[in-house]
Amino acid sequence: MSDVPADRYERESPRDRREEPEGFLARINRWISGHPQRRGLRRPEGQKPSPPEVRAHFWYWIVAFGALMLFQAWWIRHQTVEPVSYSQFLTLLQDHKVK
Repeated sequence: MSDVPADRYERESPRDRREEPEGFLARINRWISGHPQRRGLRRPEGQKPSPPEVRAHFWYWIVAFGALMLFQAWWIRHQTVEPVSYSQFLTLLQDHKVK
């Protein structure tokens, strides 16, 4: 038939795995350890980023957050809402101009 051993195709059932509850990080670590080719953002040599690179990444996120806050402030400032008195609202409601 096949040269592959039969136990290779046997997998543990989800019930076997859930004997004891495990946390989110434990599940992530188990998933990553099962896939050694996944190394995330690490370099192939396993070196960590140098301090100037870390500083550059940090400032990138600070600038991105500041740009997002500026865009949000601009967006809110340019949205206009016209105040309407209650009697005018009732008139518009009767005329079916308000959804």
